Amino acid sequence: MPPGTPNTILGKNTIFGVKSIKALIKYYNRTIERVETEAREKNLNEDEIREIIKAVSTYLFTRTYPFNLSKEGTEIFKEVVRNYDFFSQLYRNYPLIYITGPDQRDVNLTISQINTHKIRGADTFIISEENDKLMENAKSAPSSDSYYGWGYIILPKTGDSLLCTISSTVVLQLLALKMSEKKMVYLDRLGAIDHGVHPDVPKNVSKSITVD
Repeated sequence: MPPGTPNTILGKNTIFGVKSIKALIKYYNRTIERVETEAREKNLNEDEIREIIKAVSTYLFTRTYPFNLSKEGTEIFKEVVRNYDFFSQLYRNYPLIYITGPDQRDVNLTISQINTHKIRGADTFIISEENDKLMENAKSAPSSDSYYGWGYIILPKTGDSLLCTISSTVVLQLLALKMSEKKMVYLDRLGAIDHGVHPDVPKNVSKSITVD
């Protein structure tokens, strides 16, 4: 890598879960506002506007077309359902983390898995020693017109699969710590009581320890 290049190279972040639902609701509300605006521009009364909104909401979940709208109301309805993909805000990439050693066989298998899942909507995050082929496959988007996130955490170069396992474990421990801290801050802000995600007080530790 060029001098001064940081050891961690991260692509864009991905948004999941609650944020996707919020995006859907926000998108739906904007659509309803547009329906109301266009309906009032056509001088439709409030009862007709309510029927159009009800028709749009019904179509959203059942794909059922209305039969009781006026000609103007039907035109507004058709324009909305033709131009808007309500559920597109829910379609978020899912993250996959790949941990691989420096052996060429392991690298080739990882590249195969990256490309298999990438075309199915996965974002790519790699923990590995520096490898040009891994980097190229991680950062190349499956298509130019869709979102894609990627990241590459570069481990110290050892050339040894066993040592790579040890160094990657350190990275995973730090990742778990940071995720726990972020979740702790979020749940504290919501006022959740005894949420059990404090990084210094893990739950169910005894279940993850084998005693000889």
